[in-house]
Amino acid sequence: MDKAIREQHEQKINYLLSKRKHIEETSGYRVHPDLKLAYSWISDEIKHLKQKIYEQDHLQYEQKTE
Repeated sequence: MDKAIREQHEQKINYLLSKRKHIEETSGYRVHPDLKLAYSWISDEIKHLKQKIYEQDHLQYEQKTE
C-alpha cells in the first residue's frame, strides 16, 4: 500500500467516522432502528479499512526487522 492509497483510506475513515457521529448525535446517541443497518455498515467499513492499514503497517515493520 503506497502513501496515496493509505491517505485515501484514512480520509474515508475520517469521513465515515463523521457520518457515524452524525447518526449518533441526531438520534440522541441511541441509533434509530431505521438507521441501524447504515450505522452497522459504516462501523464495519471503518473496521475493515483500519484492518487494512494495520496489516500494511505490520508487513512494513516485519520487512524492516528482517
